[in-house]
Amino acid sequence: MLEDIQQRLFTQAKTFLTEHTIGATDRETFFELCRNRAGMIEIAWCGLASCETVVKENTSATTRNLREPARAPRCVVCGEPARYQAYFAQAY
Repeated sequence: MLEDIQQRLFTQAKTFLTEHTIGATDRETFFELCRNRAGMIEIAWCGLASCETVVKENTSATTRNLREPARAPRCVVCGEPARYQAYFAQAY
């Protein structure tokens, strides 16, 4: 019974995360999504603190999770070489 409960909770959490995560491949779309959409916005990111500052100043969003390697060669925000696949969101 415990395994069944754990599997159902995992499935619910995974579905919620998938439904509330959207990818962006260009800066304008990324900033728009950060400002107006609840959830996580996924982008290729350089990892530079100065780049995150630009995002925070323009959208109030910050990084929530990082994965290596990036899925695209360039950072969506600044165009520098991407190191991570980053997930940005606003604090609520």
